[in-house]
Amino acid sequence: MSATIRLHQIKYKIKTGVPPVNCGVLMFYNMDKISGDSSNSIYSKAIADKYISYLKTYPLPLNIALPIFTWGIQSRNGNVINLLNKMNYSTFNSDTNFSKQTNTIFKVKNYCFKGGYYFVKDDVVKIESVSNDQLIEIAENINDNLKIKPTELFFYDLDTINLNLYDKNIFKKIATTFN
Repeated sequence: MSATIRLHQIKYKIKTGVPPVNCGVLMFYNMDKISGDSSNSIYSKAIADKYISYLKTYPLPLNIALPIFTWGIQSRNGNVINLLNKMNYSTFNSDTNFSKQTNTIFKVKNYCFKGGYYFVKDDVVKIESVSNDQLIEIAENINDNLKIKPTELFFYDLDTINLNLYDKNIFKKIATTFN
C-alpha cells in the first residue's frame, strides 16, 4: 500500500504524521499558489529547495511523481477565474483572438470561447509548464537528496497531449538519473 506525499509532509513529518503504508509517492509539483503573477505554481525551485534536504530523514521509501503537464491560468481584472487544463502555449499562439505579450502571457483581444471557456476582452492567460531542463534539474535534485532510490517513477499527467510537449528522450534521461 502507498500514499501520496506532499513536500510539506516531508519537512513536517512529526506534525503531519507518517502514513502507515509501505511506501510513499512524492508529488513533486503544485508547489505554489495559483496566481496571475510571474510565479509558476507547478514547480518552483526556490520552494522545492526549502523542503528537499528533508528527504534524507523521511522514514518511508519514496517513489517519485514528476510534472509533465501544462495549464493556463485565466485572470480577469487581476483575479484568477479559471484553471485551463490541457491548454498550452500553442493553444493560444495561433489564435487571432489572443495577443502574445511574453512567452507565457497572452491577452484576450476579442470576446470568444476556447476549449469550453469564455474569454472577455482584456482577460489575461498565463501558461505554466515545466521544461525539459527543469525536469532534469528536479530529478537530479531529488536523487541527490533521497536516502533510498525509488523503484517507480510516475509522470503526471502522461497522455498523448502532454507526451508531445517533451523531448522523446527526456523520460529515459530522467529514469537513468535514479539508477
